[in-house]
Amino acid sequence: MMQPKKLSSRQLDALRFDSTQQPIAAHTPYRKIFNKHYDFVVHYRLNPDEALQSVTPHQGMRCDFTFASGELLYMIYPEILDVDGNIVLDKRQPIASEGLATMWVLLDSAPYLKRLKERLYVGQKAFWVVGSSVLAEVTVTEICL
Repeated sequence: MMQPKKLSSRQLDALRFDSTQQPIAAHTPYRKIFNKHYDFVVHYRLNPDEALQSVTPHQGMRCDFTFASGELLYMIYPEILDVDGNIVLDKRQPIASEGLATMWVLLDSAPYLKRLKERLYVGQKAFWVVGSSVLAEVTVTEICL
């Protein structure tokens, strides 16, 4: 597993929910924003490194995706589902410690997508990371690419 490094304030702010800033509480489903279908589904289990203990993971958080081998892939965002399989729409609601999330690949580069398609398989272990700190362990459960 990767060794955690100290995170920048920008990286922590991407995950931290600050009620004093009064963010918009409603999450707009990514299907409406990106005008496409999700690319794959993962089962996640939050297991944050020490550097991330002060953050509250929530819908709309930005993190990166890395395979267990350490290959980091950028701009693959999770969209958290509730226990009934519906998209969590309240950004203020802390997410469950374990559950399902659809994953959205935002880079449309042909070489990037080709590499991702070649590497992904059902049952694959990976991580959500912020900087080099692990936020969650994930297992790929469905591929739609």
